[in-house]
Amino acid sequence: MSLWGELKQRRITQVVFAYLAGGWMVLAVIDQVVDREVLPLVVYQAVLTLYLVGIAGAFVVGWYHGELGEQRAPLREIILLSMVAVVGLGATGVVIRKAMSEATMRTALADSGLDLRSIAVLYFEDASSDGSLLPVAEGITEGLISTLTQVRELEVTRGNLAKRGTRRS
Repeated sequence: MSLWGELKQRRITQVVFAYLAGGWMVLAVIDQVVDREVLPLVVYQAVLTLYLVGIAGAFVVGWYHGELGEQRAPLREIILLSMVAVVGLGATGVVIRKAMSEATMRTALADSGLDLRSIAVLYFEDASSDGSLLPVAEGITEGLISTLTQVRELEVTRGNLAKRGTRRS
């Protein structure tokens, strides 16, 4: 039987659409709880990741259990669903780790007292043996300073002018 014939015979669309609808409702509830700050945003991100990866699992279940009558889970289905689960858990782990590192970084920056709207630009050094690239290094640095000063939120400070033009030893 052709692939199209197999797809018409099985109930893949019903299984997938049921998964999509049920998952969408779960996401809506989680979204409301996160909006009211009962749960952190990372919970919504994790559930969304699992939901999106789970779509592949819904296709697998729909393919193997789309026919009428008694069903058994063949080894191929178990392997495919295990792979989907591993990918889902791995992707969710990445999302959670990223959120945790961002939260840790925000806390560390807040505790440090650094003003993130202030930046110092150091002059590029001329690393050529004869000093012939000093105008290029200064031009690049001045261009960078000029571009950064156009950002209203930034306070740009020029680096140490005394070392300007010196070569690296």
